[in-house]
Amino acid sequence: MRYVGGTSGIEVMDKKSARKWSAWYETMEGLPPAERLADFNTLLWRYCRKLRRDGRATDVTRKNLRDVLRLHREFRNSFAHFTPKGWAIEKAGLPRIVGTAIDWSGRLMLDDDVSYRLEAHQRRRLSKSLKVIKEDLAKST
Repeated sequence: MRYVGGTSGIEVMDKKSARKWSAWYETMEGLPPAERLADFNTLLWRYCRKLRRDGRATDVTRKNLRDVLRLHREFRNSFAHFTPKGWAIEKAGLPRIVGTAIDWSGRLMLDDDVSYRLEAHQRRRLSKSLKVIKEDLAKST
């Protein structure tokens, strides 16, 4: 089975969905299969592997990965899948964790594989917004 990468979107699907789509691309017969996005951890690891493969992973550290995964697992998931409970969030490490997530979000959004879909004014707006967010975050610490 041939892997279809690049602009096909298969690289962000879970394995089962990607296999079905790859097989469908071979024949283009019938309706396209359902799409299922890979989970966050899988997408993050795929991106890190891509950076290493392309020789661009020089600033990717275990601490960066832990920060992004912690933000997702402990904070995002707890807010998105709310269950009644008390909350106490330690502020000490939060700016660093959020800063890392902003850096990675910007890096992902401005990566050539994504940014080609953005118009020039959208790329400029994104870059400016990321800069403002980082400046405001720096002021809060």
